[in-house]
Amino acid sequence: MPEIEKKAQALLNFYSFLPMEVLDSFFFSKTNLDKRIAQAEYLYLNFFLHIFLPAVVDRQKIQESIALVYQSKKPLVHFFIDMIEDWRQKFVPTMKQDSFDQLLNSCLLFFNLSIFIDVDLLKVWNLDYNLPDESSIDNNSQTYTAIAHLLTEHVNTFPNNDLDKEFFHRKQLRYLAQLLYLETTMHESPTIRIYFRTTIQYRTKMLIEARIRSIYSEKSVSFTKDIEGADLIITDNYEEVAITEKLLLLSDILNMYEWESLFAKINQVITKKMFALTCKSSC
Repeated sequence: MPEIEKKAQALLNFYSFLPMEVLDSFFFSKTNLDKRIAQAEYLYLNFFLHIFLPAVVDRQKIQESIALVYQSKKPLVHFFIDMIEDWRQKFVPTMKQDSFDQLLNSCLLFFNLSIFIDVDLLKVWNLDYNLPDESSIDNNSQTYTAIAHLLTEHVNTFPNNDLDKEFFHRKQLRYLAQLLYLETTMHESPTIRIYFRTTIQYRTKMLIEARIRSIYSEKSVSFTKDIEGADLIITDNYEEVAITEKLLLLSDILNMYEWESLFAKINQVITKKMFALTCKSSC
């Protein structure tokens, strides 16, 4: 591994959580091992475990790391926090703070990784299984383009020389843009509209609606009086309405199998609309 510069040692110490004795497991003898090499190996080991095997890192250590990030007085750290927060406000305002903190921590880890070992983040490993295929989104996705523009704008207007802007554009921008694009698409929540055939008794209709409401949020499922605009039509009699793929029978509200069919259909429609949203934003 590259020799650790003095300015990077404090940051790598920040991610250290293992006892120094852990090196005994990797070297037959430390007596002839240069202390600087041993220290560097120890720091890199801790850092790479955070990146590639985060499950082995104690959750309390991760929370402490996140807390220290927020407490930092360094302009570059505040720049990074503000940039990712701006993305959240514009693209995923409903993201909970805990999820945001985890994402911020991940972004910072990879941001620092590329600096320490001078690597294009998209080449750290084969990201075809982790991020959207670049060729399918770079030129066609309005969402991806908007995210990349937001990041670029923050970088270009940052006044401090601590940020290597040319390096960011060349080796960090695409990874961060694709990661935030993936986070954005995964948080997009489609809403399906359900229409009740009017001959269903009012009280029965309210019971069905209450049961659905107890499982699905208002953001996921809404009820409409517009049969043409409905994604799903619930009826208690097939003979009373034209057969379409939107139609679902619920003639006995005590019948478990009919409820299973209803929930399966709702989930199917939500999933279909979810991937339609993803395709729309990247196609």
